Amino acid sequence: MNVKIGASVNPHIDAAVDEIEKQTTQDQIKLLLFFASSEYQPERLAGCMNNRFPEPLVAGCTSGGEISPNGFQNKGIVAASFAGEGIDASAEIIPELHCFNSLLAQRAVGKCCNQLGLKQGELDPKKYFGMTLIDGLSFKEEVLLSALSLSLPLIKIVGGSAADDWKLKRTHIFLNGKSQTDAGLLILLKCETAFEIISRHHFLPTDKEFVVTKASPEQRMVFEINSKPASLEYARMLGMKPEQINTAMHDQYPFGFEVDGEFYIRSIFDLTPKGLMMASAVNEGTILMLMKPGDMVDDTKRLIDNLKKKLSGEISAMVLFNCLGRHFEAEAKGITGDVFDILNTCPFVGFNTYGEQYCSLHINHSLTGVAFGK
Repeated sequence: MNVKIGASVNPHIDAAVDEIEKQTTQDQIKLLLFFASSEYQPERLAGCMNNRFPEPLVAGCTSGGEISPNGFQNKGIVAASFAGEGIDASAEIIPELHCFNSLLAQRAVGKCCNQLGLKQGELDPKKYFGMTLIDGLSFKEEVLLSALSLSLPLIKIVGGSAADDWKLKRTHIFLNGKSQTDAGLLILLKCETAFEIISRHHFLPTDKEFVVTKASPEQRMVFEINSKPASLEYARMLGMKPEQINTAMHDQYPFGFEVDGEFYIRSIFDLTPKGLMMASAVNEGTILMLMKPGDMVDDTKRLIDNLKKKLSGEISAMVLFNCLGRHFEAEAKGITGDVFDILNTCPFVGFNTYGEQYCSLHINHSLTGVAFGK
């Protein structure tokens, strides 16, 4: 497998795609993956990318900022071409998420498998994984991931929620020259090269555990914690009043839920008089833990060191989904450059997301993705 990375911050679509084409063109491209600012006219961008790369699968989404060996960038485009006999890919759009049902996910999985000439039961987890790009304003990541995981029980899924540069208005999913909103995308990848699916955050559990006693997962609202008003109880745990808690504070102290001994993050989007608006769905009866910040730089370094060990000493490429909240935290702490220097040990591409996908979970404030060996 050969991977070539491209990046551009040219505001003109034709010029930006020209730069991407020059940087990523190679023989036997099987997949062209790209992430782009919502400042570009989405339909025209999708068509232009497809015209320049007519043979391979061309897939991507809008972003909240892009990442490549050129650094963290805004209002640009990044791309990676995957080529060679050791890789293959298929993809299907899952449309109209507002009226989603599990049959749509099952059909997408079946079509992806058919395109690769496979049956679902033939997916070797050492050679196959799924990648998802989902409308980050749909509030449907949880139900879609659950359905996809049930249809793909043998392999891991990784991905990110499409963003729109923090406008919170409309995100776009791209596939083979078309742009869609209110949609998800499943990419099924075959890879003969060793790979590792990753999901990492730098938070640590406190000793403050509680139960969600009233919630609306569909609205991503938590109304009561331990049968008490959620905003008041959250503030009490921090030793503060609700009006004293700003975005930086609740980003530093999110909630965590435990699965198989690992904690995953549920971020708080806002405190309201009605309760806590969450960045992911939380069900009634869920047991959560108040988390506290750890060291993002040190944690990222340990991630890369562990990946190198698992991949026989060298990472050849990475695709990364970095939570926009995590990126804002790094900017506020002045550690963006430190984090980038650690990641910039191999060709990589990614974007800042409105949420991350890991197996059947929709999570927050994480660095999630896939790393490839040699």
